[in-house]
Amino acid sequence: MKSCWKCGNQIEDDSIMLCPVCGEELADPQSRVPFLPQEILPVDYSSSQPMGIPYPSQETTSPAGPYSQPFHGFKGPNSRKYVTATILMVIGMVLLIVTLAIPWYTWRYEIENKDEDKSAEIVLNEDLFGGEFVGTTKEDGEAVDEYKEKGDWSDEDDKVSDLYTNLSYIMIVSIILGAVGFVMVLVSGGSQTFKKSYNNAGFYLGLSAALLALLSVIVLMVALPLAHDATLGEEIEEEDEDALFSEGPWDSFWGSDSGDKEIHGNDIAYSTNWRPSFGWFIAMIGGVLYIAGGVIIYSAGKADQQYGFQEEAAPIPPATQMIAQGGQPLQNVEQYQGFQPQYYGSSPQPTTGEQEFSSYDPASFAPKPLIPDQYWQCPNCGSQVSLDYTFCNQCETKRE
Repeated sequence: MKSCWKCGNQIEDDSIMLCPVCGEELADPQSRVPFLPQEILPVDYSSSQPMGIPYPSQETTSPAGPYSQPFHGFKGPNSRKYVTATILMVIGMVLLIVTLAIPWYTWRYEIENKDEDKSAEIVLNEDLFGGEFVGTTKEDGEAVDEYKEKGDWSDEDDKVSDLYTNLSYIMIVSIILGAVGFVMVLVSGGSQTFKKSYNNAGFYLGLSAALLALLSVIVLMVALPLAHDATLGEEIEEEDEDALFSEGPWDSFWGSDSGDKEIHGNDIAYSTNWRPSFGWFIAMIGGVLYIAGGVIIYSAGKADQQYGFQEEAAPIPPATQMIAQGGQPLQNVEQYQGFQPQYYGSSPQPTTGEQEFSSYDPASFAPKPLIPDQYWQCPNCGSQVSLDYTFCNQCETKRE
């Protein structure tokens, strides 16, 4: 029986010259020491390691092989994509949270009595949870009185309050989905093994959060003029010809109006403008960032799969589990206690755990060169096969 010095495979047929598992030469068992454990083998760490046995701290990063443990995520070849997606998503999440506390829409108008040199400026700020009224009275260009009032939409019963209440629910759901998607992106990039499910969850949750945020922006742009018209427009249309404003937020989502009118013998000048405020723009930016982050994390996952990263990669066998004697694997470190390397044909002897070597010649462990007339090379996979076999051990290609 022969035993491969590199992978430990045991071959009963002594005529086989090459290991069918790793393709290494099967040397004469009487000429070398098989599988010395790394703990007691004297090694010159400045040179190459003997017998192909990895050091305990050595790790394999090749995508191929049963013991491969390639890096991915924040430590893999696509780490920049994972980092970029994480940054975009966390910025998008912060922006969506900010939109809950700032105005989404502003209506400002100013009235001036030219005869008495008096004026009034009124600003209405509307956010997702309520509105704020700010009124300032001026005489001779100086403010003489200021009035502020803030109310919740729950206290109102009109189309505007209903619209903002529904939008607040949509934005809260968007933020929750975005936060969970951000966590999935972190887990996907930081887990030891590639998780396709986590990667896809980060993409779809981020995309859902973005679509809800953009939906809120579009709904406000389309529905707010209709809600203002149902609340304010109809009242103004019912006013007589002395009504100051003929246009306003009930006519368009973005606009302005100005003019002069004579009311009760006074010359009145007015100007007004209505437009979306910071919350509306920030919600739009947050949604776009979430879309970008989701697309990047999705492409990073696709690229990782192309590199051959598996759902559950097998662990790297440590040096303590390498085959130590006669092709039999050691299960734990304790089995090295009292082990003494032996040549074939002799029996192991107990030791105290310390072994002294008077001399060590690495050349004696080097593999012998193969003799060309003892093997043939497979034209399909390139494996070296003994002349005793007609078919390749790896791909079963017949010798020509």
